[in-house]
Amino acid sequence: MAKVYAQLDERLTKFILAQPIFFVATAPCLSAAGQGGHVNVSPKGYRDTFAILGPRTVAYLDLTGSGAEPGPPMPRGTASASADLPAW
Repeated sequence: MAKVYAQLDERLTKFILAQPIFFVATAPCLSAAGQGGHVNVSPKGYRDTFAILGPRTVAYLDLTGSGAEPGPPMPRGTASASADLPAW
């Protein structure tokens, strides 16, 4: 279970700044009918691209990646997926 903190203390700040990678996630709001898009999680984290500006404020450089978007999530009830791969 996740724990929610009101702000970052010295211990959390040291821990966060010691991490070599972080992730940014976005999720669209659901409609009244419960419909919405997919969650997108992107790895980030070159050294010195994340900063803690204050106990309740962080910032990161949003560097452009390859532009490749991951495939859509698998449909519910699907146990596995296969892909047509080229024969080398």
